[in-house]
Amino acid sequence: DSMDPMGVETFCHSAISFKNPQQHDTVLRASTEAKYAYIVISGQLKYTQDRTTSRVIECSEEQLTAGTWICEVALWTHWTAVGTLDADEPSELYAISSEKVAEVVSQSMVCARVFQEYGAAFHARVLAAAPPDAAWPSDIHVPFCTFEEILPSLSLPVRE
Repeated sequence: DSMDPMGVETFCHSAISFKNPQQHDTVLRASTEAKYAYIVISGQLKYTQDRTTSRVIECSEEQLTAGTWICEVALWTHWTAVGTLDADEPSELYAISSEKVAEVVSQSMVCARVFQEYGAAFHARVLAAAPPDAAWPSDIHVPFCTFEEILPSLSLPVRE
């Protein structure tokens, strides 16, 4: 079993859509289940966290621009958003459905194995992320969960 170009095309058409929030639209609301991961294509968005919905000492705001991932953690675990994402201007995002990713990936033994192992490693790191060793995970940053940090922990067959 191997990944074929048609499988990748199916993945893209099934699991990825576009979202075009306008200025002042809320894309993600704190304390709601995150069912999508997002990637900013263009525009500018504001990510806000406060003490009522996340483990921050004070309210914080972060400006997000092209290339930023939001809620990647939703692809690997059940996740409740800990911040709010609002569009500061008309923006474009890729919206990746965690449910559709699971459906598409399950159709290939190779993909299913890679995603299962990668997801287990990601999830374990989410659970371990806590002071004093790391910051609490947020919808934008999950400590020690970059691809480069997770890849060496995967089994050799999955890395190949």
